[in-house]
Amino acid sequence: MILNSSFIADEKSALLFVVELEEEKVHVSWKIGEEIISLERIPVNYPGTTLAVWKNKKNYLKAIESVSWINEENIIVKDDQFDFGNALNDNDKWGRFAQKYKPVKNHLNNSAPYDECMYETYGDEYKYIESISVNPNTSNKIWTICEEDGITFIQAGWHFVNRLGYVISEVPFTDKDEQFTI
Repeated sequence: MILNSSFIADEKSALLFVVELEEEKVHVSWKIGEEIISLERIPVNYPGTTLAVWKNKKNYLKAIESVSWINEENIIVKDDQFDFGNALNDNDKWGRFAQKYKPVKNHLNNSAPYDECMYETYGDEYKYIESISVNPNTSNKIWTICEEDGITFIQAGWHFVNRLGYVISEVPFTDKDEQFTI
């Protein structure tokens, strides 16, 4: 079997794409025919990179169900399809964050990205986020959308480095280190 390297390097073509930024772990899988191929990179392991092939999705799901760092990313399986991080449902990577924290629509811009919820990093939208950040009752509802090395993620809190925008959630975060790849 020959794989096109541009295909396997593309996050959008992946069946599952999970990145754990703190320890630089990456797990990517693709469905090719009935088989599932996964590539996993964990720098602290030897060997640091593993390529595996499963006969079908059922065997693959059984293999990853006990991998805690993958399951901490809130992957949900319904009807033998991934609810999040799925090439068949690609626009729902934002969904796992939205489901848990209930982002609020941007009342200053009804055509904002991310389901009309993102606030810009300048102007009136930024001033609004800044006003929320100083209030102890609402500062734990600010999230920052960032991009680093081609990976877009949302992280708890008001940050400045690599920021694309901000989101306000109805549900406050309790872990200031929480983040979701989106």
